[in-house]
Amino acid sequence: MLWQTGVLTTGAGSGFQAAPAVQVKSFAGVGYTPAFDTVIVATRNVGAGSTTNNRVFGLNGNTGATVWTFNPGNMDIVNATPYVDYVNNMVWVASRSIGGVAQPSLWKINTNTGSLSAPFNLNDIDQAPTQNFDGRVIYITTNGGLLYAVRTDINNCSQSSGALGVTPRGFPIPIETAALNDDVFFSTSTGVSKIHVAYPLAACAPVTFTVSPGGWVNPLITNPSSLMFTSSPQAEFMYVGSSDGHLYKINPTTGANAANRTINSGATIGDPSFDTFTQKFYVGDSTGRVYSFDLF
Repeated sequence: MLWQTGVLTTGAGSGFQAAPAVQVKSFAGVGYTPAFDTVIVATRNVGAGSTTNNRVFGLNGNTGATVWTFNPGNMDIVNATPYVDYVNNMVWVASRSIGGVAQPSLWKINTNTGSLSAPFNLNDIDQAPTQNFDGRVIYITTNGGLLYAVRTDINNCSQSSGALGVTPRGFPIPIETAALNDDVFFSTSTGVSKIHVAYPLAACAPVTFTVSPGGWVNPLITNPSSLMFTSSPQAEFMYVGSSDGHLYKINPTTGANAANRTINSGATIGDPSFDTFTQKFYVGDSTGRVYSFDLF
């Protein structure tokens, strides 16, 4: 073991559920001031006062020492991994919001200082945020079934889709299709969805969220896991695990199931990962097994 921190959470039953995020110094831009990698962790305090006493910590990646603490006094539990925006030296943290839209649930925090840049009142969020290719948009799905496009380059600008009619799962994956246009893919409680998003360049104006034409819904995947894409030099396909024991290969253009593999018919299949060098998948299941198999 290299280091460990003291106890950073408070209250009986509290702890960390969200995976840590790391801003790596060697990849950071000129505006990044620490002389070390910053490890960012957010709490899931579930005891008395849990809806207001959660915090985000910035830790020295070499020593584990606390460099900064973000403690706004009105932060609900955090269940999803924070997202680091390297271009702007910000971290985006999603949280629950027992106060509804009266309480922030998406937090934009300066990774150098831990100071709040902007809060967004979007209601409960258990999914991680992700950033699009041009860096202008953070995408986030809420537990209530909305997809938000939050601008990184325009202050306090967030635009939402209409109700998706499903409960999102995992994090959304945006793929740029043209300037200021993204296809956004995400798992839901009943399948997999793609929504086409078009946004304006320089104004916090309405964003276009399109399911048809330009998007699709695949309802044939039972209780899907988070999505994963293969990319060049492999052909681009989307892969997702299911509670029916299969790993599915989906055509991202049409949403059609292109192929599948039976991993364990008596188990739920978790989030897949892919080794681009060996071209092998790795995936776990609900029985505690881990599997490796070739690209298909």
